[in-house]
This record gives sequence, structure tokens and C-alpha cells, in this order.
Amino acid sequence: MIAWMLTQDDGSTGGLFTKYLEEAHRWQHHDPELYKGLQSLISGSDNRAVRLIEQSNLLPNTRFYSNPISNDKYERQR
Repeated sequence: MIAWMLTQDDGSTGGLFTKYLEEAHRWQHHDPELYKGLQSLISGSDNRAVRLIEQSNLLPNTRFYSNPISNDKYERQR
């Protein structure tokens, strides 16, 4: 199960953490198809959007909820 939480753009650099895509020897063996797919989607590109993985077939039989979730704890609980 993967549970990503899409939030409004807050200017943080969390989406820039892609160094793992340069460490195939460490990560690729866990899921070679997914690893290579992620490399092709975002490696060397400034276009990093959740919709790219939604539109790909890298995670078949997956449901996505694409509306942004509030960063506010009380808003999320509601």
C-alpha cells in the first residue's frame, strides 16, 4: 500500500529528493520495473507532478485521490 498525501505547493523542496534515482545498485532490485519507470518519468526533468504517475501504468490496479489535502491537522481530521 502507498499513501501519498498531495498538499498545496508550499514552496518546500520535498519534491526535489530524487537522489535515489541515481543509486540503482541500492534500490533497483526491489522493483526493477517501477524503478526504471520512475527514472523515465522524472529523471532530468523539472516537471514533477503526481499526475504523471497517475497517467502512467506503473501502478496498475491503483486508485488515486488527486485533490490536495490541507496541511492543517484539524482540516485533515474533518
